[in-house]
Amino acid sequence: MKKYFTYMIKKNLLPLACFTLFCVILYVVPIISENYDYWNNLHDFSSHISPKLYCEYIAVALGIMSVMIPIYIFSYKMDRRSVDMYFSLPITRRKIAIVNFFVGLLLMYAAYTIAYILGFITVAFKVKGLELVYYLYIYLALLIPAFILYSVTAFIFTRANTVTDGIISVIGISLLPALILLTCSETISLLSAENLWIDWSTFIPFYPFVDVVSRLSCAISSGKIDYWFSDPMISPTLKHQYTTDVCSLVGGIFWLAIAVAMTVGLFVSEKNHKAENCGQISESLFCYKLQIPIYTVVFILDSFISGVQQFVICLILFAAFVMSMIYKRSIKIGKKYAITLGACVLGAVIFGLVVIGI
Repeated sequence: MKKYFTYMIKKNLLPLACFTLFCVILYVVPIISENYDYWNNLHDFSSHISPKLYCEYIAVALGIMSVMIPIYIFSYKMDRRSVDMYFSLPITRRKIAIVNFFVGLLLMYAAYTIAYILGFITVAFKVKGLELVYYLYIYLALLIPAFILYSVTAFIFTRANTVTDGIISVIGISLLPALILLTCSETISLLSAENLWIDWSTFIPFYPFVDVVSRLSCAISSGKIDYWFSDPMISPTLKHQYTTDVCSLVGGIFWLAIAVAMTVGLFVSEKNHKAENCGQISESLFCYKLQIPIYTVVFILDSFISGVQQFVICLILFAAFVMSMIYKRSIKIGKKYAITLGACVLGAVIFGLVVIGI
């Protein structure tokens, strides 16, 4: 296992340089190009004016890497020749998955750390009057969201049998909890005749990147962090902000628990992975098989709640059929799956009619 780990480290030195360069171009180069003369000539650095430090750029770079790297690391499972070579090594498949997982994680964090340090040094030399200690807070705060997105991508991607199926499944599973939450909150609001406001966007795995950076980056220049969990009784604005903070906390805990479970699931299930599945139809419940019916139900219910025309429902059904053909790689989607999908559609339509009829 140690020899394989060393081999994977050496093999990924060039990708490490490429990902680091990607982060540097996206984050450090804009800082170097920015003119900070106006800010540096201010006598009062506590003013409401803030210099553009591009902290959100490194968050975006890290978010992109947390999706791209696990796809790159585990893409060998989608190629017949590669999977045969890896599975013929004198090491168990579980150990291969464990080493690949942590090498990819190390690759992501190393590229992020190098670029972040270079950006920090550039800002420290170019800009005056900043509370640079908050750079440490931002760096540490982004580690967990990156792990969440990386783990979810690694697990879902490896459930598929082709790269295309894996990428589509990752996108689908990432948006699904937020859309379900949105539909449920709208349904409850309609049934109870009360406005149940929930910030559904906080249940998208990428949201913590945006939230953390938007709050802490302002503190670099102002020395003051935007408060979390402000008193909701002060104003309607703070009430919404308080709800968003609660949703953000719950969403973060939800996805962290999911990420840990998926990491364990990746290692445990690896011994059951068969090389002959490579390139075949992705039959995992985490891929099309379950996602298509759930998305169809969610979109149909949302269309009833929103009061849209029947034409939109027809488009939803057409989209479900197209995705089913992509899933089955044939215009014949199969009698059993067609019955399952039809039952879901019928149930969604009946429930939608009941909801709008009350």
